[in-house]
Amino acid sequence: MQNLISSIYSQDLERLENSTTNKKLNLITFRSQDGVEFAVRPDTSNPTGDRIGGVFSNSNIRRKYAESGHRLKSKELDDINEDLKSAAHAHGFTASVWYRVAQIPNGIEIDLGDERHRRIAVTPGRVEMLNSGSQSVFVRNPHMGGISVPEDVSSGDLSKFDKYLNMTPESKILILAWLTFSMAQPKVENSKFPILVLSGSQGTGKTVMSKLLLKFADPGSIGVRTFPSNQKELAIACQSSHVLAYDNLRFLSPVMADALCIAATGGSITVRQLYTDAEVMAIRLHGAVILNGLHPFINQSDLAQRCLTIELLPISKAMRQTDAELQGQLHQDYPDIYFGLLDLIAKVFAVLPDIKVKEAERMAEFSKWLAAMEVVQGVPEGTYQKYYSDQIVNGQLDALQDNLLGSEILAFAKLQERPWIGTPTKLYEDLSAFAVTRIGRSREWPDNAIAMSKRLMPLVASLEAQGIGIQFKRGKRRQIIITNDDIDGDLY
Repeated sequence: MQNLISSIYSQDLERLENSTTNKKLNLITFRSQDGVEFAVRPDTSNPTGDRIGGVFSNSNIRRKYAESGHRLKSKELDDINEDLKSAAHAHGFTASVWYRVAQIPNGIEIDLGDERHRRIAVTPGRVEMLNSGSQSVFVRNPHMGGISVPEDVSSGDLSKFDKYLNMTPESKILILAWLTFSMAQPKVENSKFPILVLSGSQGTGKTVMSKLLLKFADPGSIGVRTFPSNQKELAIACQSSHVLAYDNLRFLSPVMADALCIAATGGSITVRQLYTDAEVMAIRLHGAVILNGLHPFINQSDLAQRCLTIELLPISKAMRQTDAELQGQLHQDYPDIYFGLLDLIAKVFAVLPDIKVKEAERMAEFSKWLAAMEVVQGVPEGTYQKYYSDQIVNGQLDALQDNLLGSEILAFAKLQERPWIGTPTKLYEDLSAFAVTRIGRSREWPDNAIAMSKRLMPLVASLEAQGIGIQFKRGKRRQIIITNDDIDGDLY
């Protein structure tokens, strides 16, 4: 703990403890990077911070007083928490607080979530168990699950992971890349998290696969959950997890699709504080997300660019296992697979700084991770990146086909052997005539040329991926130019 304090604050430890440690509770109080008040015990081997006023903090305070024969009343506990919060603000000490994955020089530190507060440090070419001496302050919640691995760190055996993945060989590479990438990304300003979408017919094990990935990346008692109804609920869930998994999605509203885009690249949402009319507070929305569903639900072009869609293959009756059988097998294989994942992360860290990306997609950091995996696993440059690029093109096509305007403009443009040039009104008339038998009286179809132009703009990137160029020209007379670079039908 001494090293932690000195490295964070560069202050004299004795003065710091004298000014911030409650003599009765033996706590050091400080504020997190988000301004939240925390307390940490200075005598622990690996520091874990408790949010002042939270479940863990209150439980520890009550237990400490009970040991001396005093049972705290609610008012007394409230007064103690106010004193601790005041101390956290008064002395101005701040420190980064992490959930599950922390950023350290040249690597990451993972909280195993066990009672011994063990950590694992992963740096270029090295995986190390930390029973003490950690320099990171982690926070936990009642739902956090433990990662059960032995003391002796090994290189693991990723070949044991293969039998749990009912997907194509290309998808197995992408799922391995997504899992290691998500495990290796602390929630910092520049970290990005591609959204994993698991698709497939009935009986392909989408929920089971979601649970399997959570078990390695961020196990917990909640597990796979239902999708939240608003942005605030999603943001709160992101703050208390490293990876979230949502089950059986059928539809995404534009508002929640935008929220997922924010979660992937990092941002905040603002909400009105309770019992106030004017004051607002910002809630950080950032984290890795797994979505699964039987029906297509990604129909926003912007969201499709941030998604990695993996189609699961049907599981034959001969290969089906009961949950008990699956869990029993996984229990045996888990340490080897987990250490194999960490070993791959360490090897990627070793080559990542010098990697040049051949095919960068919207989530360029993930493209770079794939390029590093190519070097580590000795495959030709661009192989894994091409898998990802092809998947992005297919995902954007799916999004277009699930969007009424998108599917019709795509079909209309594919018929053009030379550039189509005209006003928005002319395009609206031609497109409506082209699609008249399919659109009927659908509310999804735009009411006029202005509404069509507004809805068309977000589709430009997805259309471009299918070989269709859309250009808006402004001037005295606005024009739209549509070009078809896929006349031979090679892309679609």
